Amino acid sequence: MLASISAETVLEWRRYFVEHGFTHEMDNWRAAMATAANWNVTALSAGIKMDEPMSLKNFLPSTGEPEPPREYTDDELMDLGASAGGMRFECPDS
Repeated sequence: MLASISAETVLEWRRYFVEHGFTHEMDNWRAAMATAANWNVTALSAGIKMDEPMSLKNFLPSTGEPEPPREYTDDELMDLGASAGGMRFECPDS
């Protein structure tokens, strides 16, 4: 493909990339594409039958306004930690 592109065209694209670069939308698209492919391959290897393969659109972030960060109370944090499961280890010296 590069053999069919003139040096002038390559330089034009280089100038365009310097001005615009990749956007976060492209990064989101790339991550969603990889996640959808991983999901579909894993489902096939596990023998899960799906009517249609997962689309990358299922993994793109929503376009709504993000939720503002908030402070959690100690009880909320303890409940979140307990819901994650696992085992808690405490140092007897602490």
